[in-house]
Amino acid sequence: MAGRSLRARRSLAAGRGWLYIEGVERVRGLAGRLAGVLVCAAAVASALSAGAVGEDRRVGRQTDGSVVLPTNQELRPAGLHVEFPGRANAVALRPKAHVATVLTDQAPALTVVELRTGTIVQRFNPGLGDASFTGVVYSKDGNRLYASMSKGKIAICAVAPDGTLQLLGHVEVGSHPGGLALSTDGRRLYVALSKANELGVVDLASRRLVARIPVGNAPHSVVVAGGHVVVTNRGGRRPRSGDFTNASAGTPIVADAKSGSAATGTVSIVDPFRRRVVAERKVGLHPSNMAVRGHHVFVVNSNNDSVSVLDMRSQRIVAVIPVRPFPYAPFGSSPTSVSVLDATRIVVSLGRNNAVAVIRWTTPGTPSVIEGLVPTGWYPSDVVIDKVSQRMVVANMKGVGALPADDGTGPPLIGIGAGGVNVRATRGSASVVPLPTAQTLLVTTKTVVENNGWHRLESVRRGDPQAPPKPIPDKLGEPSTIKHVFLVIKENRTYDQVMGDDPRGNGDPTKVQFGAAITPNQHALAAHFPLFDNFYVNGTVSADGHHWLVQAFVTDYLEEAFGDWSRSYPYDGGDALAYAPSPFIWEHAQRFGKTVKVYGEFADHVDKQGRTRSDIPSLDRLLVRSYPRFNLNVKDQQRALLFGAELDRQIRTNTVPNLSIIQLPMDHTRGTKPGAMTPTHDMIDHDYAFGKIVEKISHSAIWESSAIFAVEDDAQFGLDHVDGHRAPAWIISPWVRRGHVDNTYYTQIDMLRTIEQILGLPPMNQVDLLGKPMRTAFSDVPITSPYQAIAPDVDLELNPPLEKLDGMARLWAEACDRIDFTRPDAAPEQMLNRAIWYAIKGWVPYPGDDRVLTPAEATALPSGD
Repeated sequence: MAGRSLRARRSLAAGRGWLYIEGVERVRGLAGRLAGVLVCAAAVASALSAGAVGEDRRVGRQTDGSVVLPTNQELRPAGLHVEFPGRANAVALRPKAHVATVLTDQAPALTVVELRTGTIVQRFNPGLGDASFTGVVYSKDGNRLYASMSKGKIAICAVAPDGTLQLLGHVEVGSHPGGLALSTDGRRLYVALSKANELGVVDLASRRLVARIPVGNAPHSVVVAGGHVVVTNRGGRRPRSGDFTNASAGTPIVADAKSGSAATGTVSIVDPFRRRVVAERKVGLHPSNMAVRGHHVFVVNSNNDSVSVLDMRSQRIVAVIPVRPFPYAPFGSSPTSVSVLDATRIVVSLGRNNAVAVIRWTTPGTPSVIEGLVPTGWYPSDVVIDKVSQRMVVANMKGVGALPADDGTGPPLIGIGAGGVNVRATRGSASVVPLPTAQTLLVTTKTVVENNGWHRLESVRRGDPQAPPKPIPDKLGEPSTIKHVFLVIKENRTYDQVMGDDPRGNGDPTKVQFGAAITPNQHALAAHFPLFDNFYVNGTVSADGHHWLVQAFVTDYLEEAFGDWSRSYPYDGGDALAYAPSPFIWEHAQRFGKTVKVYGEFADHVDKQGRTRSDIPSLDRLLVRSYPRFNLNVKDQQRALLFGAELDRQIRTNTVPNLSIIQLPMDHTRGTKPGAMTPTHDMIDHDYAFGKIVEKISHSAIWESSAIFAVEDDAQFGLDHVDGHRAPAWIISPWVRRGHVDNTYYTQIDMLRTIEQILGLPPMNQVDLLGKPMRTAFSDVPITSPYQAIAPDVDLELNPPLEKLDGMARLWAEACDRIDFTRPDAAPEQMLNRAIWYAIKGWVPYPGDDRVLTPAEATALPSGD
């Protein structure tokens, strides 16, 4: 490879990049095959013949009982579906009973469910902080329950005959605990200590941590098998001399030298008596949960879409079972958990596919067969088999999203009572499903295909490079009239907060905080160019929102981290475990011969000379060093000036990139922090800067061949009357429909897919494969009139100093003064949103509140229920 020319290397890389795309095209004609094996042909063929869902659908519950998600997917879960507030990270079955306990973060940590009726028996808060990312187990007699808490504690609970819990005490383990397993005699509890890179041993009689055994990096889960303890290491092996490394929570992780993502995954086999690792075996990337069947241990590899099989007799990996749900599928199923169904079958939860796969596997010498799929709630995180009642129990991390209960019962979700929804009001769930049979799999597989839209994939067939150019080519590789794409990434607003006062769209004026008087440019751009009132972000907060935009993916590691983000909060990178194995958009563009520049996005630090840097090698070389990273002390107008100067240089030198990614974060705002700009004027600054960037491009020589895409990274915690994921978005170009109101259901992934189609890039993974180009917004006839930014008619205003305030105003200013605004989402969300509301609206109650709250009262409100 070293001797090849740059053109030859790019050509070879691009050719490899088309391989799975050609395979996907074959899928469209081979409907009956899943994971390369003929299975459920009738079910899949039927799904492929179904019509597409209406393009004006809106996120939320539908009249037929299904749920439309902000991820281009739908939910129709099988079996009994039990909803409750919070994110469901893991589930444990009480032995010889019909009760399960779900480990639930952002809510009371433990939710007890009676499986026969789906009744919630108890929502129990041990008072030890949030639940951890995983770790809940019953004793063999079912009279004790142990659960990992994120603040370094293991809760020990007594279990009553009806399944209810009572806290008996806890064990301090001093690190971020995860997976739990009991010793064969029930006297010891083994715990994965994620940040310490150790296996902890707890003596249950004394309730003390009696040993800490070094294992691999970022241990996740634990099982006892073959007289040993097996631990999955998400960060893989310890580095050796010459390894390229990237950090995660202070630990050097063996990493890919281009993407900075973890490059190894391992399991540690521990002798519990000698208390040392006797073997470490390589498995796939991001190994997570495990299950034991006889002398075999099944290890789920979340970032490899596979299951490794460890034979405890030889202590070797003897097989790798693929779990991708259709032939030639790209990466992206995110297997999260595995359980043993019977002597020949296992079940694997597929987080990103909202399904459980039933897989036949007998011996290392026989191939695996996916017998079918079972639909679940949103992002199944754990699956267990209740053989007493012949049921499968699935914990669905995101459940149904930010929705109220079907019957209106249960604890109210913040904001919903006021006719609005926020993105953090997650309603998790448990699916209780009869064990699947060959006959039921015919039906359930069809449902999974329809839920994921695999029956209506946009064609990704390569087109004719000599075809007439169009704004969005009909086929990939055909020329576009657009040569320069600019992606502007904003921070944290819902549609109603900004555009709810535009009478042309589906807005709620009562939710508006930054209306036309504050954001004249954003409103004018929505008037001159398309207004999108049915557009949704995919993530929840900045830590996952930015990843959705630059990777079209969020790893299971990030999905599990909600709660206290104790390992990292990687909104701008800085964590090797946060990155997917599929490429970043800038890597992908370069692979296909496109040029890229990045302004501030994923720049996780600044060097001694004040230049932005990134821990991602492929990005670091693309950064415009002088452009600031996320820093709310730098005005967006300054960013716009820096961008404009760089664009002038690029035009002079004929080096304008095909893709420019621009971070513009001041719409985040800083509440009433003394000396900072007011929320109104932070947004005025942001609005004018956005207008100036559009003005600069539209008055330049490249305008006719340009398109600007602007989107929020997430909708943070603001209210919206449709869904908390609904956000404002803009497409600005001579090639879009002027004054068009577009009600089409679109998501961030559709926007990314549009950029890919324009630049001739195939999808990066399963998620953007589901995306559809936003064709309804475009026109084949350009209108090249430029845009003139609307300058603010007021001077930017600062929040007053503390000494000039008293009463409620001073309380709120003091609270905002304590927040670290150098990073996003550092503020308690309930508090910051009320600070912004009061600053703009005056001392009137926030929607859903019956009075004006103090900062302490707002901070004490739960973030998700």
